[in-house]
Amino acid sequence: EMLLEINEQPAMPDRLYNHYAGALLALRDRIANEPTLIWNFRNEASRMSLSYVHFRRLFKQVTTWSPGAFLLECRLRRAEKLLMSTHMRIGEIAQECRFNDEFHFSRIFKKHASISPSLFRSRYGLQ
Repeated sequence: EMLLEINEQPAMPDRLYNHYAGALLALRDRIANEPTLIWNFRNEASRMSLSYVHFRRLFKQVTTWSPGAFLLECRLRRAEKLLMSTHMRIGEIAQECRFNDEFHFSRIFKKHASISPSLFRSRYGLQ
């Protein structure tokens, strides 16, 4: 009976979620504003006195993205902007957006946008 009563009680708000939500949203904004920095999420977790696993879980609860996936999305968006607004070579954009090399960047970009960076530029970029 007691277990049934406990199970039927309304869920309590997660205090940890509320405590860290502001810091995690601020971190999300910093990543979005500076995706080309070298981000160390283990250090970010440590600064918040969280284990890395718990940090990842809370980051995903707050943002719906894992930290690494969010960083990748921000870097790809930056690459899209550069492709549309500059005449930088694809390799330079890859380097600017912190991808290992042009081929790795092209493969990831094509998976993300469903077209290659070159085709993306020709469709949406400077002519």
